Amino acid sequence: TWGYQKIKYKMLAADKNATLTGFQIQTLDIRSKELNYFVRLYQCVSGMAAFLAGFAFKNLTSKLPEDTNSFIKLLFLMITASCVGLEICAIANSTACGVFGPGMFLRGPDGLNSANKAIDVLQDKATVTIKFFMLGLVGILISSSLQAFLLYSFVNAFLISGALGLVGYLWQTHGQRVIICLLYTSAAADERSSVNLGGR
Repeated sequence: TWGYQKIKYKMLAADKNATLTGFQIQTLDIRSKELNYFVRLYQCVSGMAAFLAGFAFKNLTSKLPEDTNSFIKLLFLMITASCVGLEICAIANSTACGVFGPGMFLRGPDGLNSANKAIDVLQDKATVTIKFFMLGLVGILISSSLQAFLLYSFVNAFLISGALGLVGYLWQTHGQRVIICLLYTSAAADERSSVNLGGR
């Protein structure tokens, strides 16, 4: 009887280990897909941020007329330089996360815990990186409007600013709505988890 119970205990332990191993494999497979998603996200953001940073830097180095309003010129330079800085921050965050995140995921010292840590950090930094990118984009619209007042007549600058304002309005009402609906942040994940737990 004792031998039978010992064999049964070993069989239960083996089943438990097999179940845990299968669960860990499924979890790791899901985490791997999340890793691929975040890597593509950071690649996309870094590419677009580099394009906008180049555009803002070109505006920053453009030659302005000498007889322009000093206040508008100073405001233009400050906003444009801030745009370059914000887009560079987005590029730096994207590069660091895109390089070191997969490294922690694949070669972390704690196995599955390291993979979970890598995904959590990538998810948290994605929100900050996208905010840098979006602030730089808004700043470029404002910078381009100010540049129009420095280079062209008031009427032409007003028309250009109106067109840029329309672009900003359309982006705010349509593009931003898409981002709000589809961007899945850690805060949204926590809120959804609490709702699900409350429903149970």
